[in-house]
Amino acid sequence: MLELCQVIDGDGKPVSKKNPDIKMIYFGELFNIYTHINDKLVGLLLRARKHDLIQFEGECLFQRRDDHVPVYLTKPITQIRDILVGKQTEIRRSLSPNPQPTNMLP
Repeated sequence: MLELCQVIDGDGKPVSKKNPDIKMIYFGELFNIYTHINDKLVGLLLRARKHDLIQFEGECLFQRRDDHVPVYLTKPITQIRDILVGKQTEIRRSLSPNPQPTNMLP
């Protein structure tokens, strides 16, 4: 998800002069850029929207039909990066530092 948000931030355009950190890119343009990186763009878009990192209209986006639909970052990329790194750290901490095979547990 971070890579997707970085692509939107890098290739997108600022939504307003007041808040230049919030970027927008059209789905068709994003599709053309991102399919060279990963073929799971629509799934990543849905997941990023679920985590409130991006926003777009409609339930799901389709190539050609929705090329004109804008995809917005909901937060500056620095904040998105902090959120996702925090989630990774939380997951690492929740994992056992010394896992044991289940057949060795009492």
